[in-house]
Amino acid sequence: MAPALLAIALTALAALAAAPAPAAAAMATAKPEQGPLNPAFVEALHDPLVGIGLGRLPSPVEVHVGAAAEARAARFAAPPSYDLRSEGRLSAVKDQGPWNTCWAFANTAAVESKLMPASPEPDFSEDNVVRRSGYFSTMDQRYDWGGWDFMAVAYFARWAGPVDESADPYDHAAGANGTRKHVQGVVMVPGRSHFTDNDLLKRLVLENGALSAGMYFDPDWSPYNEYTDDTGLHATYYSPQWENENHGVTIVGWDDAYPRDRFQGEHG
Repeated sequence: MAPALLAIALTALAALAAAPAPAAAAMATAKPEQGPLNPAFVEALHDPLVGIGLGRLPSPVEVHVGAAAEARAARFAAPPSYDLRSEGRLSAVKDQGPWNTCWAFANTAAVESKLMPASPEPDFSEDNVVRRSGYFSTMDQRYDWGGWDFMAVAYFARWAGPVDESADPYDHAAGANGTRKHVQGVVMVPGRSHFTDNDLLKRLVLENGALSAGMYFDPDWSPYNEYTDDTGLHATYYSPQWENENHGVTIVGWDDAYPRDRFQGEHG
């Protein structure tokens, strides 16, 4: 959920900055309290290398969508299918290689998609997102322990990036900085409550471009299926795992009439 991701965060900050300052007495008595951490996030930090190393960690906080946003999404008439690729709104597919950096790739792809097709195909540095994320202490931790959307949002929101790929290639080494764009806003969307809960996601893809999202993926599971037709090589994957996520991906469209028999395994 990337560029869309970043819009609400900065809008909220601007609103806070413009609000009247609280009275001095209220400030003196008010004590900030830390909200509850997502239990899945706490568990992942206790043992970040357990499981399949793809790179996405659960968010430290759980995001909720308000009733007004859900109502607007429900009124949105989405087409039965849509593909950002056919609209020239998706940058090239990239390879995260041996590191657990899928979260950086998913969010960077969303920012790139937001700029297209008005701008020539952008190519921003995922390496810069990882190195300058700042959450983990060492570079090895930043590349190997994974991350989540809030880390990328913080990087873009403070205008640390994006940086061109040519200035900081994906090589686990320090590169040049130099922000190319200033991200102005973010939309954060919580996980779906049901597999048919797609109205808001469709609206965001149409209006903002690609979305960064999390899923659970295990390539050894039988529900992974590759097939070839007259349009090329395709792959499908179905996972009944709802409790955890371990991989960051980019949502680029949908097809409501996609044949269910293309999926393997038991599914609804």
